[in-house]
Amino acid sequence: MSARISHLEHVLKEKSTDLEKTEDLDEKEALRHEIQSLRNTKECLSRERCGLDEKLQKVNQGCKERDIIH
Repeated sequence: MSARISHLEHVLKEKSTDLEKTEDLDEKEALRHEIQSLRNTKECLSRERCGLDEKLQKVNQGCKERDIIH
């Protein structure tokens, strides 16, 4: 998942550069829409990764507590 987020960050940088360089208004609007969509996807993946990290942390704590008890 981290690789996907990193890839999205790279694509976002490229699209932002393209947006700065283009003169065509229709193309600018299309790029803005695509950038917003990519940002939304990145944010969703980041939230999902955060949730998975929290679950993993809870599982690891449970394992450590069981090891201490036994």
